[in-house]
Amino acid sequence: MMPWTLEEVAALTNGQLVNGKRETWITGVVHDTRNVKKGDLFLAIVGERLDGHRFSKQAAAKGAKAVMVSKLISGIKVPQIKVEDTTKALGDLGKAQRLQWGGLVVAVTGSVGKTTVKDMTAHLISGWFKTLKTQGNLNNQFGLPLTLLKLTEKDEVAVVEIGINHPGEMEMLSDIARPDVAVVTAIGEAHLGFFKGKAQLAQEKMKVAQSLREGGMRLLNGDDKFLRMRGENILSYGLRNGQVKAETLQSTARGTKFTLKYKGEKALTELQMLGIHNVQNALAAAATGLILGMPLKVLADRLKSFKPQARMRMETKNVKGVFFVNDAYNASPTSMEAALETFKALKGKGRKAAVLGDMLEMGSCAKEAHRRMVRLALSMPMEDLILVGKNMKEAGTAILGKDPLKARLFDRAEDAAVYLKGWVRKGDTVLLKASRGIRLERILEAF
Repeated sequence: MMPWTLEEVAALTNGQLVNGKRETWITGVVHDTRNVKKGDLFLAIVGERLDGHRFSKQAAAKGAKAVMVSKLISGIKVPQIKVEDTTKALGDLGKAQRLQWGGLVVAVTGSVGKTTVKDMTAHLISGWFKTLKTQGNLNNQFGLPLTLLKLTEKDEVAVVEIGINHPGEMEMLSDIARPDVAVVTAIGEAHLGFFKGKAQLAQEKMKVAQSLREGGMRLLNGDDKFLRMRGENILSYGLRNGQVKAETLQSTARGTKFTLKYKGEKALTELQMLGIHNVQNALAAAATGLILGMPLKVLADRLKSFKPQARMRMETKNVKGVFFVNDAYNASPTSMEAALETFKALKGKGRKAAVLGDMLEMGSCAKEAHRRMVRLALSMPMEDLILVGKNMKEAGTAILGKDPLKARLFDRAEDAAVYLKGWVRKGDTVLLKASRGIRLERILEAF
């Protein structure tokens, strides 16, 4: 980050400096004592389970130059900056860093594909620009400003991921990011439990562009009916609709070959990821590069070398002759359907089995969404279906009725692993798909 004095930090956060010299410099901002380095400012964040104020003395002992608190800590020797709300203050610092830095920000949101699009975009543009990106999926009111606070004068573009769970969050995050390119990948049913429906969710996601900087662009998925918009500052992409398109798709053992097309120009490329949905993700990344001025052929060439950064996202692994497709990082009906369709298209010598776990945070839509996925899985050519979790078990019982042998029902991933180990043989292919909380990766660990 660009260093600030304690006086500047207090001014940026409307805080009060206590016990310290105004001209003291800080060179980093952290909210986790495990990451404290000498010269850092430690923010005492008050969370649902932990109160960071309890760790302020520990942060000071590890070398923090000062602490930011909403209540003063007695017996601490380092300077304290008292603010009304440390979480808001963190956002204020992230916003200040972004504005002082002044480079280009690409903000990526959507119900599915955010992390993949973010990683792909950073990979494509890093050949032309010094690029900083969100690490992992640190995309909330903590992760976004902490990412921006890592910017340096050498960085030219920041690619940040933005996720929301509740109405009203996006406006605040957009104000922090002040994007030049605002990308919305798709409107699915992820986290729909906190929204009245897809239309409201789409409205919230579109607010990523609320604080779009002058001359900025919105990049939207033209195949999504909730995102079909036109305007001077809008670029669309898609397999069927959109200005940036993919044509002549051809599945390979590693992924998909296709032709990237924009304004009559074409370039052949290959994506080393399974699934047509990942071709859409690649289009979003390539379209971002086009907005930033990169040539189509350069983008097509760099796509060939992209490899997934995040684990458990259509990750393939051969374990003792059994081919696993591990897509168990997260799940919504949209992503589960995409995973099943990809799994259906896979060719192999052995049998197929899908392990589907609960999709979390679905709210009132949970019952019907899980039943829909079970019906879809049962309609596909596979030898076994394994359902894990309360919602999947309920859906399986409701649909299968007196014929439960068409699927196996388990409460936990560990129980499913015991069954699967006795069922599989060399040459078989297994799909793992569920929300993160179901921990389906434990099935792989059991092998």
